[in-house]
Amino acid sequence: MNNLVNIFPQINHELIIPLRALDDFQVCKKWKKEPYKVRYLLVIFFRYYKLENIININISTQELVDKYYVQLWYFIFEELFTNISLRKSHDLKDSILFLTEKFLSEQDILVMPPNITSNFVEENVKYLPLQYFVEKALDKLYPLERIIIVAKNKFGWEDDKILEYLQQQQTITSSELKAYYTQAYSRLINSLPTDIITIYLNDDN
Repeated sequence: MNNLVNIFPQINHELIIPLRALDDFQVCKKWKKEPYKVRYLLVIFFRYYKLENIININISTQELVDKYYVQLWYFIFEELFTNISLRKSHDLKDSILFLTEKFLSEQDILVMPPNITSNFVEENVKYLPLQYFVEKALDKLYPLERIIIVAKNKFGWEDDKILEYLQQQQTITSSELKAYYTQAYSRLINSLPTDIITIYLNDDN
């Protein structure tokens, strides 16, 4: 547990602690009653993020991990969160194995390593659920809103640089840019699941 806490401090969040002692079937049973609460998906990810004892196939190169591991978990998140039938299995590992094999088949990948290095975890996995839901929220923004949010928040562009880029394509003022950013940020946050905001984005987390 200590190692997991080092990787995922969210395990000690008050919404997650009551779920830690539950087995997969109990987690899925509770999730069925509250299908839009992300806390259950997070617990599943914290348990199986390495995919150990699920994928029993040959070890491939680290490049393959780097390229496909995040995509694989995005696919698993999407399927588990939207396909309720996959949560009905008495053995959740079966569902994750099914989804993993489906993903690898669709990507035409013959092998996938069952073990993920600690460096890769620290760099790519610690906030992977948050990243997944933020990207989904970004997809709901208008194109102009998305450009402004990504340029400012991800790449750290100053307003002047964003204006210079946008004014090559359209007429926009500094005050309009600020208004677009405020609107976009509000829409982004409002599109995130409540559990994601509470567990990852509250000031005390």
